[in-house]
Amino acid sequence: MEKHFAEFVSRILHPFYMTTYGLLILFNSSLKLLFSTHEKAVSLIVLFIFTLLLPALIIFLLHKKKKISNLNISNRKERTVPFLCVFCCYILCTVVLISLGITPSFIPMLLVGSALSILFLTVISFGWKISAHLTGIGGLCGTIFGISWWLNVNTMNIFIIVILLSGILAYARIVLKEHTLTQTICGFLLGFFCLFFSNLIFL
Repeated sequence: MEKHFAEFVSRILHPFYMTTYGLLILFNSSLKLLFSTHEKAVSLIVLFIFTLLLPALIIFLLHKKKKISNLNISNRKERTVPFLCVFCCYILCTVVLISLGITPSFIPMLLVGSALSILFLTVISFGWKISAHLTGIGGLCGTIFGISWWLNVNTMNIFIIVILLSGILAYARIVLKEHTLTQTICGFLLGFFCLFFSNLIFL
């Protein structure tokens, strides 16, 4: 039962979902008036394609071609190609959104910060297996906290919920023997600070 719960948590809090979750939170916060209905719809569609659908398809194809052992990319040595592909997806998504001329600064911040965390993940994975799941949710926490900090917007309730979810996710990854406690903590901190400081640049 414990393992099934851990697998469920790992699926619904998968790194691919974090950017979309972050955007949905922005669109439903006190900042929602900064976005038109058209901007919300187009941004969500583009983000879904480039940060969820396309990366998932790439990893599926890499698995089919036996370039990676499993869809979770559990083998640290197999992470370089899929992570770099996902990094490119995030950069391409940023370019597409900006080219459409409808993107407020919050969205490039979210994407560039996420791309940076993926790049760090790739480099670190050459020598150590840091948690991509915790990097993802750490980035979500960094986004929420950063917007609250730099724009003086009260997002504390959401922030506390995501922090609690982060703890549950870390527990799940440890139960599944995918990571150690240190690897989950370092992953969280990596994602958090990449997204938090990207707020400073773009806001």
